[in-house]
Amino acid sequence: MQFRVAAASPVAQGSLPATLRPVPRMAASSSVRTRTLTLNNYEDPTTHMMMMLLNATYRHQPVTEKPVLDSIEVWEFLNLTDDTHPIHLHHASRYSTAAASTSMNTSEPAS
Repeated sequence: MQFRVAAASPVAQGSLPATLRPVPRMAASSSVRTRTLTLNNYEDPTTHMMMMLLNATYRHQPVTEKPVLDSIEVWEFLNLTDDTHPIHLHHASRYSTAAASTSMNTSEPAS
């Protein structure tokens, strides 16, 4: 793959809408389950490298969260590390209801 950078400025193709379509809000009370997922720091016992794991799960392990199709769930993500770290999901319809900061930072695995 090759990228060629030109001196000329790019020309915009099309335009953005003035407003986006509305997203219907869902009441948390209509959820069938609340899941709490934690991001923690761990030290690899072999390499002694620091790593971050979501719910103490390595990415090659089987999928742990399997919501039922067309169900509504509340997912709480808790970053218990000392670092800011973005969280993103793949193949899921979702919206954020709140974001909060916490002082519960710890390097110990969740019990």
